[in-house]
Amino acid sequence: MAEDNDKYPLTLEGQTKRMRDGMARGEDASFAVGAAYRAILDGHLAEQAGYKNAKAYFAKQFGKSVSNSTLKRCGNMPIHFTQEDCEKYTTTNLNLLLTLAEAVEPGHGKIDPATYVVRVPVQDAPAAEAKKGKGTEALKAQEAPPTGDGVEAPPTGDGVEAPPQPQVVEKPFPACSGSELNAAIRLAKRGDAGKAVPPEDTQKLQQYQSALNRIVGEHITLKASGKHGILQVSLDSIPLAILPQVIRALASVDEDDAPQAVAA
Repeated sequence: MAEDNDKYPLTLEGQTKRMRDGMARGEDASFAVGAAYRAILDGHLAEQAGYKNAKAYFAKQFGKSVSNSTLKRCGNMPIHFTQEDCEKYTTTNLNLLLTLAEAVEPGHGKIDPATYVVRVPVQDAPAAEAKKGKGTEALKAQEAPPTGDGVEAPPTGDGVEAPPQPQVVEKPFPACSGSELNAAIRLAKRGDAGKAVPPEDTQKLQQYQSALNRIVGEHITLKASGKHGILQVSLDSIPLAILPQVIRALASVDEDDAPQAVAA
């Protein structure tokens, strides 16, 4: 680090040279590029030199050859990873790991890629082989897109159907491909959508839906989704005219569950 400080002084010119030299070395220099980017950004070096902001300075220096999003991705590296991590893994996969970690645990700190375990959803192997015809390559991440923060559980008749549970395999980050990391991100953003709804919650949801069907009509749909251990319920597109009926229907379930007074 002392050699870096001597070769690349903590000035706008010095850190810009460090970025250019790193870019010339390629992918394995993402940590150096990111550290120089952070030094200019966090130290307000561009503003001190008379530029409106760092973004304007980088645009003048690199034009369209290096996008702002690329610089931001490099800037993530020294915050969350070590220089050795950045030399061992690609910047693209490390940024995917950051996205995954944020979906699993918002506000996470430093990450050790070598020990990070990724939950990858996979298709059923025989079905995938029949579809793809590629043997072991058939075990690829499911492409089913999430809806909002979770998968809706549409009611069937008087009940609420739980979302399907995806098959999941745990793999260490170094063994994951980019497509597997993307699939793991989609699964994580679905929260608990892939977990079975507890029986007591399923029963309660069925009671609410039955009350809505009885008092309002079957055109009102109760939807459930999971997020970080919390079961969330929503009702979409309720006409204002029937809102009192909807409220009465939902309240009737809790009234039925309330303890009854015992006559003296």
